[in-house]
Amino acid sequence: MLKRRRLSLLARLMIATALIGAVMLSLSAAVLLSNAKVAIEREVEDGQHLARDYVIAAVGSLMRTNAPDETVTFLPTTLYQPRHVKITVIDRVNGVTHFPRALEGGEDETSAPEWFYRLLAPRREELQLPIRMGPDTFGIVIITTAPEDEIAEVWSDFRMLALLGAASYLGTLLILALVLRRALMPLEQIGAGFAALGEGNYAARIGPVTTAEFVPLAERFDKLAGAVEQALRDKDALNRRLVEAQDAERRTIAMDLHDEFGPCLFGLNVEARGIRSAAETAGDAALVTRAETVLEIVEQIQNTNRQLLARLRPMELGKLPLSDALSDLAERMQALDPEVQVSAALTEAFDGRLTGAEELQLYRIMQEATTNALRHAGASRIGITLGPDPKGGGALLLEVVDDGAGWEGREGSGIRGMTERAQSLGGSLRVRRGPEGGTTVTARLPIADDETQGEDDFRTAEDRSGDRRPPDYPSGRPVPAA
Repeated sequence: MLKRRRLSLLARLMIATALIGAVMLSLSAAVLLSNAKVAIEREVEDGQHLARDYVIAAVGSLMRTNAPDETVTFLPTTLYQPRHVKITVIDRVNGVTHFPRALEGGEDETSAPEWFYRLLAPRREELQLPIRMGPDTFGIVIITTAPEDEIAEVWSDFRMLALLGAASYLGTLLILALVLRRALMPLEQIGAGFAALGEGNYAARIGPVTTAEFVPLAERFDKLAGAVEQALRDKDALNRRLVEAQDAERRTIAMDLHDEFGPCLFGLNVEARGIRSAAETAGDAALVTRAETVLEIVEQIQNTNRQLLARLRPMELGKLPLSDALSDLAERMQALDPEVQVSAALTEAFDGRLTGAEELQLYRIMQEATTNALRHAGASRIGITLGPDPKGGGALLLEVVDDGAGWEGREGSGIRGMTERAQSLGGSLRVRRGPEGGTTVTARLPIADDETQGEDDFRTAEDRSGDRRPPDYPSGRPVPAA
C-alpha cells in the first residue's frame, strides 16, 4: 500500500490562498457581468426609444417638403444607424429594402466571443413604424435592438480587467509565496535540527531565526540540544570512569593472581615434586601416585590461572605498543585456522595515546570481530586495519573485513558486546554486509586529541623487523601462522 504523501505547510497555505483568491475573482466577475447585463438592457432600450423619436422626426421633416413615396425614397439617405439598434426601411411601393448608412467610427473592431455574447445579450425587440398618408401605407421603418456594439465594449473592458486581475492575482501569489517561504524557513531549520539529533549529532544548533514567532521555539530547541549534549558528555565521562575503574580492578585482580597466587602454585609444584622424589627413593609407590596427582591438580590450576589472567587483561597490553599488541593478536587468530589468510595493517599513530581502558576495549573488539569471522563467516581472507578516521573529529577507526557469506542481519551477543564496548568509550560500532557478500565491522572510537602523523605509519604483523608499507588488503601479505 502506497504511503500518502503529505503536503508541506507552505503548499497548504498557498493552495488555500489560491482557492480563496480564485473564489473572490469569480464572485467579482459574476457581479461585474450581472451589472453589465442590466446596463446593456437599459442602454439598448434607451437606444430604441431614441431611434424611434429620431425616425419620427426625420419622416415628419421629409413629408413637409416631399410626397409620401418620395419621403420613403429619401429617408434611407437621410437616416444613419444609431448605436444599439438597427434601422431597416421597407419601400412598399417599389418593393425595396433600404439600410441607412452607419456613422463613421461607429463600428467596434473588437467583437465579443459567442459565449460572452450569449451570456449578456438581452432579448431582441422589434419596433415597426409605418409611413402612411390617409389609408395608404407607403413604407415601414423597422427598429430592431442590436446590442453587439455595447457587448463588444463590455468585452473589451472585461478582458482588460481580467488580464489585470489575473496578473495581480499571480503577482500576489508569488509575493506571498516568497514571504511565506522566508517566514517559514525557521521550520525547515528546526526540522533539520531534529533530524540531526535523530542521527546522533547532538552538537546541532538552530541559531538565530528571522521570524519573531519562531524565536522562542528555536531558543528552546538550542537549550534542549545543549542539555542533551551535556548529558551525553556527562554519560560518556561516567562511562569512561566506569571503564577505567573496571580496568583498574582487573589490573589489581590480575596482579594478585600473578603475584600472590602464582608463587603459591609454584611453591606447591616444587613441594609436590620433592615429595614425589623422596617417595621414589623410599620406594613408596602409593605416595608417588599421590604426589603426581597433586602435580596434575597444580598444573590444572596454573592453566586456569593463566586463562583468567588473559581474560582479565592480555599480558601484552601495557608492555607492548598498541600496534604490536594487536599484531600479536592477529598472529594468534591466524594460528587458529592456517587456511584463512589474515592481513593486518595497523598504524603506530595511536601508540601511547590511548588509556589502558581504551586499549583493552579496542583489543577486545578486534578479538571478537576476528573470532566471529573465523567461526561463522566461512571466509578465506580477513583484513584488519587501524587508522585515523578520514572524516577527522579526533577519532580512530578499526575495521575488520572478511569475504565470507555475509552478515544476515541478526544481532547476537557478540555484536551486542562489541557495540557496548564501543559505546562505553563514546564511540560507535557498525556491521554491514557487502554487495557481493562478506561482512565489514567498523568501530569508531574518539580519542583525547587529534594529533596524528602527516603520513600514517602502518605496520603489518611481520613488519616488526622494520620493513614498513601501507595497508594492502586483500592482496596484502598474511600474518604468518604461529
